[in-house]
Amino acid sequence: MKLLALALFAVLLLSGISSSRADDVATEQLLGLQSSLNQIFVETSEQLEAISAQLYQLTQTLNSLDESARSDTRSLRTIESNSDLLVRHVTELTTQTDHIVLNQQYCANHEALKNMFFELQPKCVPHGGQPPSLELPTNHLYYSCKEAPKRSGVYRFEYNNSWPIDGTTTTPAYPSTTEYYTTAFEDNRPFNAFCEQSEFGGGWMVIQKRQDGSVNFNRSISDYRNGFGNVRGEYWLGLEKLNQLTRRSNYQLLILMEDFYNQKYHAWYNYFKVDSKAAGYRLRIGSFLQGTGDALSVYNNEVFVTYDMSLSYAYCARQRGGGFWHYGCYTDTNRNNLNGIYGYRNDEEQGIWWGGLPKILTSLKKVQMLIKPTS
Repeated sequence: MKLLALALFAVLLLSGISSSRADDVATEQLLGLQSSLNQIFVETSEQLEAISAQLYQLTQTLNSLDESARSDTRSLRTIESNSDLLVRHVTELTTQTDHIVLNQQYCANHEALKNMFFELQPKCVPHGGQPPSLELPTNHLYYSCKEAPKRSGVYRFEYNNSWPIDGTTTTPAYPSTTEYYTTAFEDNRPFNAFCEQSEFGGGWMVIQKRQDGSVNFNRSISDYRNGFGNVRGEYWLGLEKLNQLTRRSNYQLLILMEDFYNQKYHAWYNYFKVDSKAAGYRLRIGSFLQGTGDALSVYNNEVFVTYDMSLSYAYCARQRGGGFWHYGCYTDTNRNNLNGIYGYRNDEEQGIWWGGLPKILTSLKKVQMLIKPTS
């Protein structure tokens, strides 16, 4: 607008001045007007260049935002694709886990069938002799796994009454309660147990086994006294049987362990005994011979407790999720939780762990407690 006004003013001025009367003043005014027009032109050009630069920068910013939006869209699509893939993998893993559990159960049954078949196989008969009996393995009674066939499997046992019974008298554990201080509980009937004949020289009777979580070990004192589970899978032999066995002969104890990375460990003790019911099934453990750390000796001379009892340290059984010779609920290198809840992973105190391992709360996939006569 300013430029237009100056132009009109110039036209009017020029029209009012006769060419014949033009003088130096008019010429000077025209030159000043021309100079002003040139200055306005220069300033306008500079402003247009600045606007053009800003428009270019704005265009670049918009292009960058558009590219970022496209990249975010691609990332979201990738995340959605990975999420679908993860769901498929979890589903497949669950299916494979179910198959593994079924295979473990099948293998346990298959091992029992192999042992039965081995016992039924015809043997060479001496000249003039009689063919061997084809009785089932459970009809053969043994005193220990050292006398059983040298093949791992389930066999039937009886107590050796010819062995001298430990007649040491023990003071009742808790005379003021009724859980233990009752008439001595004895059951001399034959029983089944699994024999491990391939580890550490064989001859080991399995008294506790954890392998797949199929059996709940958070049970009452009655269950732990009588025993529970399946001897072809997970089971607890029973406190009363342990007392009947270990009071007739000196036994050693072997603990076999395996974590979820298939690393194997063991702990071996030269003496193991369980006192009578009247004495609270008190644990007597000997010297630690070898293995991955001693995490049992501190339980020596402690009574067995479960969640349903009102005795001292029974709260530890409730906190740990299983019965044991608990007398404290600490998680240090001297303790363990072999009867804990199966499947709890690292850093879970209720899981199955052995304090002697490099990491105290390393979750264990498999555990066996085994005993064998020392003589």
